[in-house]
Amino acid sequence: VIDLIKKLGKGIEQLPPDKKMVLATAVKRFQEIEHESIALVAAKEEKKKEIERQLGIFRVIVRGRLSPRSTIMIENFTKVIQEAMRQVTFAVQDNAIVPSAL
Repeated sequence: VIDLIKKLGKGIEQLPPDKKMVLATAVKRFQEIEHESIALVAAKEEKKKEIERQLGIFRVIVRGRLSPRSTIMIENFTKVIQEAMRQVTFAVQDNAIVPSAL
């Protein structure tokens, strides 16, 4: 569509009104698709960053029981468990070790 407009140049003015409408509709749809594709690329990049972030999280999985005063160490972070826990996962988030259920 864009190439056709460039080739026609000033000749666009000589087109019949119905052809001008078809051309205008095609140009509008092209612009909509262009904006949609930009949004999709941005969403893809955001998802890619989220996946990389999730893959970069270090986890410790405890399928059994943890007793009080157990120590969990991930990277340079340490957490001392204050209460008994079962079936729990620990991960580093916001510079602290946080538990979550399996």
